[in-house]
Amino acid sequence: MTIDENLQLRVTRLLGRVLRKAPRRPQALLASAALNRVLGEQIADGDMDFMAGKALAIQVRDLDLRWLIRFDGDRLRAAPAAAASDASISATPMEFLRLLARAEDADTLFFQRRLVIEGDTDFALNVKNVLDAVDDQSLPGPLPAALTVLRRLLRGGAAEAGKPQRAGKGVAP
Repeated sequence: MTIDENLQLRVTRLLGRVLRKAPRRPQALLASAALNRVLGEQIADGDMDFMAGKALAIQVRDLDLRWLIRFDGDRLRAAPAAAASDASISATPMEFLRLLARAEDADTLFFQRRLVIEGDTDFALNVKNVLDAVDDQSLPGPLPAALTVLRRLLRGGAAEAGKPQRAGKGVAP
């Protein structure tokens, strides 16, 4: 088993244990708070207005998790998904982590069939474009540093994540 496969297995098991046991409503509240914090600038600028009246389902394969995200004109709201959605995006936990860390882009994952988009693809593409425009360095608190570590883990394996970055080596965060 490679480092990458071992990491995938460990992350999936850990996330599975945590998320399967946690009640869905608190998960949705936490997701809502995180989305609004991370996308606060985009919400204020009106970049999320295209989501008004629509629902996006996020499905985490291998964990049987599905959340519905709506925009009420003021805030993004996540809820355990029981209702239909206009579009859905599904992937494994590791693929979502790769997207979050920008270790791989959505187009690559989509064309490799590791990211599945169903329903209104124009709507899903608009969501992708807004997320792509978020500057990592504008994220609140420790998120930029955490994403840098996650990116290194996903690109170079666990051994590389703890190594300090040396000037002149050209290591991209």
